[in-house]
Amino acid sequence: MNLARNYVNDYSNLVTCLVEESIRNSYAARNRGISEAVGTLISFVDANVMVGRDFLSLIAKYFEGNSVDYLGNRIELTIKKDTLSARYNKMTDFKVESDIRYNHYTPTCCLTVRSSVFDKVGIFDQRIESGGDWDFGQRTFQTKLKQNYSGDIVVYHPARSSYLSLINKGRRIARGVAQLSYYKPQEYNHLFKRYFVIRRYFPGNPFDLFHQYKSTYDDTTYLEAFIYAFFHIPIRLIAFFALVKEKFRLTVSKK
Repeated sequence: MNLARNYVNDYSNLVTCLVEESIRNSYAARNRGISEAVGTLISFVDANVMVGRDFLSLIAKYFEGNSVDYLGNRIELTIKKDTLSARYNKMTDFKVESDIRYNHYTPTCCLTVRSSVFDKVGIFDQRIESGGDWDFGQRTFQTKLKQNYSGDIVVYHPARSSYLSLINKGRRIARGVAQLSYYKPQEYNHLFKRYFVIRRYFPGNPFDLFHQYKSTYDDTTYLEAFIYAFFHIPIRLIAFFALVKEKFRLTVSKK
């Protein structure tokens, strides 16, 4: 917040600092920004990411040269504290190119859209704690607007270095899935059902994981690969209980 206010002081003709206080979640805050924005392009980044000085100019240039409505860009996970959790996070998180191609969305920490998109598909669903970016991406795709990816535009996101932070993220995502399936069951109940697939909780193949991690981290050992084979299981089990608990809470509150 202080950083944003510093920019307001230095560039009062360009920067406005807004605070969303009535609904305290990230999608409500983004919607507040959308309502005040006056440009033809709206770009989102998160508070913990870093971008280059030419970030916005690269985005503007991309939109000028391409017929696109919705753009995701590359996320480079940076490791500040080298831990097993940070390495796991770097290897498994933020596959933006494949997510746009196969899942039709990008996380909002690296999303830019034409402002006209919101007139066609609506704003973010601010009832949802997590997954609003997924929902917005699906609506954009279903409206047949053009989605694309640029690997030349980069945001730098810190990797989660503690196992607890990975667990907390899994819980938050699971609660978001429960909320999506509750508010929009026809569209998203399949995401909810994925948590009940037993194979999801099986360990991975440590030999495959060894070669996968070794290609990025030269010092990877077979012991680390064995740990990684089981790394996701507690995260997913705890997320499962968060999912069920949130769905139960929503169902009871309706009654």
